[in-house]
Amino acid sequence: MVYKSALPDTLVWRSKLGDNEKYVDYYLRHPAYRNYPVVGVYWLQANDFCKWRTDRVNEYILIREGIFKFNTD
Repeated sequence: MVYKSALPDTLVWRSKLGDNEKYVDYYLRHPAYRNYPVVGVYWLQANDFCKWRTDRVNEYILIREGIFKFNTD
């Protein structure tokens, strides 16, 4: 459930007046779009990612400083 709630909305490209089906199909899947900005991400998803990333960076700093030991669990 957590994984699915973190996925971007790939249907943001759909429009009655636009011909954007190639973006719906390929934008997040094709390597050519790897350096493009992410679209279809809601504020809550971005906020959750920022919290997760901050936690990982802080964890790395604590491991590097010898306060925590690296644990694969």
